[in-house]
Amino acid sequence: MKWIKSMAYMKNLLIFTAVILVLICPAVSQTCSKYQFYNGSACQFCDSTCDTCTSKIACTTCTPGYQIMGRSCGFTCSSPKNYIDFNYQTCNSCSRSCSYCIEAANNCNNCTSDQFYLPHNGTCGPYCPSNVGYYESTAERRCIPCRDLNCLRCDSMGNCINCKSFWNLDSSTGRCTRGCPLGCSACTANGNCLACESGWTYSSNNNSCTCPKEGCRGCGQDKCFDCQEGNWLELATGSCSCTVNCRICDSSTTCIFCEPGFYNSGGNCNRCPQGCRYCTGGSRCTACENGYHMSTAGGTCYKNTASPSTSGSVLGYIIGGILLIIIIIVFYVLVNRRRKLAASDTATPNYVAHIQQDGGYVPPSNIYNSVN
Repeated sequence: MKWIKSMAYMKNLLIFTAVILVLICPAVSQTCSKYQFYNGSACQFCDSTCDTCTSKIACTTCTPGYQIMGRSCGFTCSSPKNYIDFNYQTCNSCSRSCSYCIEAANNCNNCTSDQFYLPHNGTCGPYCPSNVGYYESTAERRCIPCRDLNCLRCDSMGNCINCKSFWNLDSSTGRCTRGCPLGCSACTANGNCLACESGWTYSSNNNSCTCPKEGCRGCGQDKCFDCQEGNWLELATGSCSCTVNCRICDSSTTCIFCEPGFYNSGGNCNRCPQGCRYCTGGSRCTACENGYHMSTAGGTCYKNTASPSTSGSVLGYIIGGILLIIIIIVFYVLVNRRRKLAASDTATPNYVAHIQQDGGYVPPSNIYNSVN
């Protein structure tokens, strides 16, 4: 009976331990995709500034290009005379020779107060072009790239407002969360199409949308009436076309603004050096890609080598690990104590003593003979 009670006790202790572990490390109870956290019942996206988080507004590490600020991540420094070091994700001062600087102490921004620095061509202009992935910073006199590559327009916190065609915008986090199949206006997390863009034909056989013309966003029976980004609409024919890797076209053969990672050369888009978000002339980087940082004098992007701040998550795992070790030790001690008690309670009875109490001694070898 005591052995049964011991097993029941151990079972309850195991259940208690499992509950404690879930409370300590709730994230391990469910595997979520990148940029997501487990809220106890489902996976949800972190804020657009977070790389990892414990809730939508509690970042533990930042998306490259942001810096940790308490429980959140900042998009720019508090002073326009500072820049974010993307390698260490810290705010540092511009050199004395720069009125303003971009991503490095000596990478000066010399645009006047009524102009903005344009990363895609390295010049100054009166405004930041719309729908090419910028937001306008008056304080820093520059067009700051949205951190999401699939974003056309973002707010001053880097949250996306408009995504590229067939990308789904999560307005609660400001992310372009997933690419839907061609022609879909909305889709499930695993890519099944739920609805088509205007004029596209839905097929329930394979959850897809079809259009007889290439490059359409809005589709008609025999022509497009709206094009995807990077395409030019020929009104006479209803066709959409342009040069490859273009985001905004001036004609069917001439690009104005290229996709991030490409530079414009005579209306065509050519690839920038590795690590460049924008570049000029195919050699000088003017803004770095996520995961890269600018050289001290500017012009070159290097892959980040420093690990981002993870103080919040590391501390949590340290505390959780210590508590787990304590629970295991206590569990081990209690189980061994129960085993010793059970062993002492079930020891072999002293038959000789019992026989002597009954009034006579019978040698062990003769016990069975005496019974017969």
